[in-house]
Amino acid sequence: RGSPKYNWWLGVIYCEVAKAILSAKNVPYIVAAPLLIQDIASWQKSGIGGLQSVILYALPELDGAIDTVPLGGLVGDDIYLTRERVYALAGRLIKWVSLRRKPAAERTVAVMLYGFPPGVGATGTAALLNVPRSLERMLETLRHEGYDLGPGPLPSGDALVEALRALEAGHVIAGGVAAAETALTRIKKAEGGGGGGGGERTEPTAGGLENVFIAGADVSPSQLKRWLEFPRDWGPTEWGPMPFLPSP
Repeated sequence: RGSPKYNWWLGVIYCEVAKAILSAKNVPYIVAAPLLIQDIASWQKSGIGGLQSVILYALPELDGAIDTVPLGGLVGDDIYLTRERVYALAGRLIKWVSLRRKPAAERTVAVMLYGFPPGVGATGTAALLNVPRSLERMLETLRHEGYDLGPGPLPSGDALVEALRALEAGHVIAGGVAAAETALTRIKKAEGGGGGGGGERTEPTAGGLENVFIAGADVSPSQLKRWLEFPRDWGPTEWGPMPFLPSP
């Protein structure tokens, strides 16, 4: 029974079962497991491998997992836990509980849009999906649930995606926060303060970028590497070394 149609139908059934279980429990789905097909030595040297990352990250995410913490790996034929990873799991659980108890208006939410390869218009795209409209619906839902998205109309998804594409230009990235602010100001002026014609907007999210601003700080590659790397005596990180960043 390995036909595509049969496998697709099984996927639909399992998806509905997973939704029913997660909805009934109404708790976050977190994956905490050792690496079952990778040894700790290779993990320390190169990070989590391709197939192992699919099993540990990609597939659980499709099932609704919100976080994954690898706890250890193989040493010969045995599975060993890593002390730092167990502590990391406990710390993350404490933070997830704290976040759940925090009022929605006080939470900070980061939205990540696909944009690879950069600089070629791929930002905010997905096969057979309307990413800008999905972004609008998500912002509407967040505001409805009490998240603080600022006053005034929400920006349209198209306006946000176009702004992000402009901000990913090489000269803007190289220029840091100041260049990003200049680019965003130029975009706002070009759209005349709103893509929906001011009071003629027919949807709550048909606004432009008048309420959108740049928030951030200039970070050197060396500083970024210091932020991203764990102290060596903490044990293996999830992703291994980062050779694309220079040494501090």
